Amino acid sequence: MDYCYSAACGTYDPLETHAGWRNGDISLAGGFAILFDGEEESAAYRNMMIIAHIDDGHLDLVKQFPADMKFTVEAA
Repeated sequence: MDYCYSAACGTYDPLETHAGWRNGDISLAGGFAILFDGEEESAAYRNMMIIAHIDDGHLDLVKQFPADMKFTVEAA
């Protein structure tokens, strides 16, 4: 399960990609995705560039996001 959006801009580096994700990862892989479930089956997904991670304790909040949202990702 995830939320996928088009990415307005960003730097995608194929050298920083791998297969699969951990629940809570935020990735650029053809778009911007918040990956909050499905880690066990994710190895089949290639070219995942993980740019951030949401703490496990907040994943229940992520699952309640509305379908239409605007995200801003900034370096901490």
